[in-house]
Amino acid sequence: MVAASSSQFPQSAGKRSKVSLDANLDKKLNDYEVAGSSHAFTQIAAGVATVTLTGIGILSFAHAAEAEVIFTPTHQSMRGPRGFFPIDFNADGVPDVGVALYSSFDLSSGFKGVQILSAYGLQTGNEIAVTKKGFAGLGVGGEELGSSANFMNHGLMAEQRWDSRGSSHKGQWQNVASRHFLGVKFLINGQTHFGWLRFSMANAGAATLTGYAYESIADKPIIAGLGNGGKMLPATHPQHPAGTLGRLAAGVAGHTH
Repeated sequence: MVAASSSQFPQSAGKRSKVSLDANLDKKLNDYEVAGSSHAFTQIAAGVATVTLTGIGILSFAHAAEAEVIFTPTHQSMRGPRGFFPIDFNADGVPDVGVALYSSFDLSSGFKGVQILSAYGLQTGNEIAVTKKGFAGLGVGGEELGSSANFMNHGLMAEQRWDSRGSSHKGQWQNVASRHFLGVKFLINGQTHFGWLRFSMANAGAATLTGYAYESIADKPIIAGLGNGGKMLPATHPQHPAGTLGRLAAGVAGHTH
């Protein structure tokens, strides 16, 4: 997935110190309720099948793979003006990373607007795989994420701004309409684990997360979209209207959507 810089199921991580979000974003997130290349990825061996992974929520689901790669299927969507996905990879009750969405529009002095989609590490030592320019990396599947990747606590996924003079945009997650992966690293009992989030769509104003996974062996690289033995992981599909938590459907391994 993303080359990162720097097997037993993990036990509860115990106390972990929180990382403060940007003061402005922190205030904005408090105003609503949490519901719920220049790629930073380094492509490995050609011919590795791509798969989709997207994950969300602090809610815990049964893991699809009870071995080294722990995969949690989910399906949740958010749209502006505000949204937040807290992700607890190892189900210890402590969110490891989060994806935040913020939109603002001002019609008082001409038309102005901004939409921002970003990912954050929510505990000390938890970080997002980023490009050399500091943007959240966009993986297509089959990339390896490990200790050689670039990481930062915050990764801008997509940003759009516009006013009466025109518009501008930043980030690699602009108008993503098919499954792609975001690489992360986080700590369990002080040891580094690599993982990814799978999105079926994303842009500056919306995102749909369909699963997430992590390598349960500390410091071992993980491959985006693949589970144990190099097997493709199942896609997930919504069973409820957009914006609600979808029930998991029995997905066929390797099925895309």
